[in-house]
Amino acid sequence: MRRSWTGILAAKKIRPYQTFYFSFSWMLAVSQGFFLAYLISKGYSNTAIGWILAINTITGIAGQIGTGILCDWLKKMKSIFIIWVVLLSAVTLLLYTVELLPLFITAVIAVSFFQSALIGLIDSWIIETDEEVKSRFGEIRAFGSLGFGISMIVTGGILSITGYWLVPYLFFLFALLLLAVIRTLENPSSKQAAPEIKAKDLFRILQNRRFLWLNWIYILFYMLLGMIGMYTVLLIEQGGGTAFHIGLFTALVAFSEIPMFFLARTLVSRWTHMSILLAAILFMLLRIAVLFFFQDVTVLILSGVLQGITMPLFMTASKQLTDDVAAPGYRTTMQMVSIAAYLGIGGGITSALAGWLSDTFTIQTALIGYTGLNIFAAAAAVLYLMKYYKPVRQKEMQEELPL
Repeated sequence: MRRSWTGILAAKKIRPYQTFYFSFSWMLAVSQGFFLAYLISKGYSNTAIGWILAINTITGIAGQIGTGILCDWLKKMKSIFIIWVVLLSAVTLLLYTVELLPLFITAVIAVSFFQSALIGLIDSWIIETDEEVKSRFGEIRAFGSLGFGISMIVTGGILSITGYWLVPYLFFLFALLLLAVIRTLENPSSKQAAPEIKAKDLFRILQNRRFLWLNWIYILFYMLLGMIGMYTVLLIEQGGGTAFHIGLFTALVAFSEIPMFFLARTLVSRWTHMSILLAAILFMLLRIAVLFFFQDVTVLILSGVLQGITMPLFMTASKQLTDDVAAPGYRTTMQMVSIAAYLGIGGGITSALAGWLSDTFTIQTALIGYTGLNIFAAAAAVLYLMKYYKPVRQKEMQEELPL
């Protein structure tokens, strides 16, 4: 075991990508990790917060899909990533400084566009570099969780003292550090010939039954995940928690993911990716039960460790399942469409729905409804497993577009 962990940390080929993911996640945590707490501090109702988060996530669809198409067309993923980081830094300053609602919503839309695109783009960067780096995705992604967790603790402690006005300036500082890291990396698409992207090909991709079914499962899963994240923060706030407590919860969520990401290669050698996805969905029932029966702030914070099972399983399985059905020349686009689907549609629906349900009824009543949604998601995964799923070896990963 000791030799294995030493090898993971010392592997020269993946070390730059671990640093890349660590730096990116550290920067992302500064703004994304405290956005919900920032909205609560401004006095918005749960319903209003839900709609703002819905706008935030749904707008990300355009960022995900548009950026994916742009990268597949230009084969300039590194350049696009750098430009998006610079633009995101600029609009983050607007988000945390404007008071007029129209300007605030405009800033929410802009931040969502670039932020969602970058979240999907960094995964595609790892997946498309080469087969060795791709096979170590879990080990690389673990450093993202590490960076996010440490950043949440450090930033949460600072913001508890200074307030949220400091967020955009911290974000800008860590964006500069991220750009310094990116400078040493190679563009993952530089050696590939740019395909001629046609509208009819994109339409055919979206007609692929396997691809569509997978994305519906992803959307249902992310609706559950978004609800749990939102309700946990709301319950911590209602229990008297501060920005530090929210930061501690989010940090625990991130840290708990690390061991499972390191075990990803072992898991996929013993279980199919579809079985791993189904396990992630079923485990969400336990997370719902914890929120239903416990409202103590300490217990709510500790419940973050359960993320260490659900999210790594989902990430490990969904990336490979999508890549299994990806059409040659459209891998980035199809990965980004999937991310846009579950982050944008799934996250957007659950943000608006969760906020409205908690205001109209209670959080406990809403959790009963989400339990039914959890069972439905599990049933959809089982049906896909029976009807469509066929384990695909690395050399056989080619898309069968619908006739």
